[in-house]
Amino acid sequence: GTVLLPDGTIRKANGELLLPDGTVKLPDGTYRLPDGTVMPASYKPPVHHLPGFARRNRVPEGSKPLPDGSLQLPNGMVLLPDGSMKMPDGSVKLPDGRLKRQDGTFAEARADGSYALSDGTVLLPNGDIKLANGDILKPDGAVQKADGTFLLPDGSVAPLGYRPPEYNLPCFGAVTLPSGTVRLADGSQKLPNGMILRPDGTMLMPDGSVK
Repeated sequence: GTVLLPDGTIRKANGELLLPDGTVKLPDGTYRLPDGTVMPASYKPPVHHLPGFARRNRVPEGSKPLPDGSLQLPNGMVLLPDGSMKMPDGSVKLPDGRLKRQDGTFAEARADGSYALSDGTVLLPNGDIKLANGDILKPDGAVQKADGTFLLPDGSVAPLGYRPPEYNLPCFGAVTLPSGTVRLADGSQKLPNGMILRPDGTMLMPDGSVK
């Protein structure tokens, strides 16, 4: 009888909205915090970015559908049907932000959130790839040179003042979980509203379904 909304909020059969941090928005517009405190309708609950929720994906033009349902980006990344991103070196960026190597182990993120890939390149937090020569490969295939100029996918040099397009790629961008989230013995994380973020990046709903 519940409904899962696009931002990860759960709408109950009685009209209440259960937010990720356990706050309940009542039908009259007021909020009941996890500690029982009632807040007025003007209250602004914290915003949380949950894996698989509330981000509209935007991939580059020129991305090509593959027979298995994947989508290949111009820079060599492949968006897999399960929502994860396969890197050119064969490693996979999971929806929860982690990077899984081909051997099944997980790479350690650098202090700035980037990952060193096995082919000598560096995966940056926004989905750009830093090549071994220092150039930056953009998702649409454009290359930013060390001097700041851009080589466009068609091989031409971008005009002065060119601003590359921004993309919302799956598995990139900060994931923020509510305070009160508890880590479980298997590495899962249980949110205050009963959702469980599992190690593979999927979300187990309170009704047993999986997002």
